[in-house]
Amino acid sequence: MTPYQFTVTIGASAVNLASAAITASAVLPGSGQLFTSTYIPAAKISVQAKSGNTGSVYIGGSNVSSAGANAMWALTAGQLLSDESQNDHNVLNLASFYIHGGTAGDTALVTYHQL
Repeated sequence: MTPYQFTVTIGASAVNLASAAITASAVLPGSGQLFTSTYIPAAKISVQAKSGNTGSVYIGGSNVSSAGANAMWALTAGQLLSDESQNDHNVLNLASFYIHGGTAGDTALVTYHQL
């Protein structure tokens, strides 16, 4: 598997992981930013909340909120989430995942692997 990695900084809006991967931006713009959804296939996706974070990082769909509403997963400082294909295929889509948080400036390291 080929790994790709980028950092997401929590801003005022939820961020589409595919858009963040394409721009590989370290700092996200404020609210009102429109994000494009581009299909980026992956066999494995990992998100780790940085250890210095003061709030939680939430992962979910496009409606995930900074308070954690509609989140599939919530990570506190230092926690790692990993979602992996059970059949070793690129069946996960980064465009399906969004990241948000309650504290502006907190960061998460996102890694995805392609076959």
